[in-house]
Amino acid sequence: MMKKAILFVLLLTLSLTTLPVADVFAAENEVDRVLVVYDSLAVGSANEGNVEQLQRLLVSFGVEVTICSYDRYQEGTMNEFKKVVAIRNAFDLPDVSQTFQADFANYKGEYMHIGAFPPERVIETLDLSIKVEEDAIISLAEEPYSQVAVDSGTVPLIVHAAGKTYGNMYSANDHMQGPYGSLKDGVAYVSYLSAVSLSEILLADVMKDWLQASLDSRAFLLFSNVTPFSDFELLESMSDRLYALGIPFVISASPVFSNTDFPAMQRYINVLKYAQAHNGSILIEAPVVSSEAGLVNESLKDHMNFYMNQLADQGIVPLGMATELYWLDHPLYVEQGLHFFDSVIFFSNESAKLATQSESVQSFISSPYSINMDEFQDYLESKKKFIDLPFNVAFTYSFPETQYELDEITQSLADSWIHFSDYKTDRHSVQTNLHHMTSAGGHLFIDNHSVDLNSTSDTTSPHIYIQENEKSLSALFSLQNRIFSVIIILILIIFVFLLIIGHRLYKRKFVQQEREL
Repeated sequence: MMKKAILFVLLLTLSLTTLPVADVFAAENEVDRVLVVYDSLAVGSANEGNVEQLQRLLVSFGVEVTICSYDRYQEGTMNEFKKVVAIRNAFDLPDVSQTFQADFANYKGEYMHIGAFPPERVIETLDLSIKVEEDAIISLAEEPYSQVAVDSGTVPLIVHAAGKTYGNMYSANDHMQGPYGSLKDGVAYVSYLSAVSLSEILLADVMKDWLQASLDSRAFLLFSNVTPFSDFELLESMSDRLYALGIPFVISASPVFSNTDFPAMQRYINVLKYAQAHNGSILIEAPVVSSEAGLVNESLKDHMNFYMNQLADQGIVPLGMATELYWLDHPLYVEQGLHFFDSVIFFSNESAKLATQSESVQSFISSPYSINMDEFQDYLESKKKFIDLPFNVAFTYSFPETQYELDEITQSLADSWIHFSDYKTDRHSVQTNLHHMTSAGGHLFIDNHSVDLNSTSDTTSPHIYIQENEKSLSALFSLQNRIFSVIIILILIIFVFLLIIGHRLYKRKFVQQEREL
């Protein structure tokens, strides 16, 4: 019996150790799928942009999102998801799709409701009581954040809620105070979400618990809008100063698809390599894609391949893409642009570009939520407190245009108590048609070969190139001057010689005539 038991244990151990790695990896990286349903994009109101903000938040938690409006909801869709989020912006539309209501009546999964008209299930589970205020002026708070006097239009305020509550909302209209949100037994209610307020951070707190997310939140520093026309000396100066402060950073740099053999392209690559060598990570900023720009169909994919291969050949490793959210809603952009990366940082759309049809949005291994750094600092009650965020965040600055702006930014970062993480310590993967670029533990790899992060290109060599041109032109002009000088001297000599001969001929002729007379 003992031998049989030992043999059974050995066989069991062997079967476990020979389990396919891919299956284990897939099990560990199973992605949550969430359905988001909305009634209105709230265009022109205080809530405009909150639907895309909700989408960005969910993606930042590694969730695969399917989004649709109530009027496009199809029967049975809800049954495919364990989690559903509904956002109600329109207070003048109390009734929604009958198809949705019929499915929701039998839905047993987890549910989050944002805004107006919470359903009976939410009211009963949370013992919820709300009061709707029009033309509300509210204040939001959750240690260590606060935001006062937000003009929010029509807002439902929580008077009472059971379960775990989050944050505080205060109404200046009737001096009423209540929680921002509540969660109990997989049912959550959040009264308010605006695209330009502290509510995005408060909602992230609720969402982290509702999704049961276990990620370790970290902060990254991102500078966007770096282009071939940026001030390269300023970029080098910024890299030096952040390196001296011990602050790792990320640069979102525009790609170049034409005139790549010009010296300006080499200068651009050199300065990106200089930033990479000074603890900077490089992202590809989404190019302008349109028929006018000539980047449609297969051309976008080809251009992206070509540009990233150029970077790899020069020892630069782009670790992902930075783009506005609308890229995620267009299959063409996803297939031709985003498919290279497993890490993407999404910015808010400059205008409402949300897909109006039901679309499944893929998830990414890494997608920190982007927040404008200046706006975030306005929410802090004190800048001398350690920040513990519920999600991974990329605090963004637009790349400064002047030395004064850079001085202000670096001083603010030096005074901040935010701990910025090194983006390349995470695992990122980029695959082109020629190269596989990765990062792990702070190291960069191209085709499994480690990249020397201490290697930099001579960023001044292009300027020497220009000076050498000037010197060669100067030498050319000097040679021309000498030739002209010799020609002039020869002409003068000939002129003097002819003058002497003419004078002698004159004397012979007229002196001879005088003697004969």
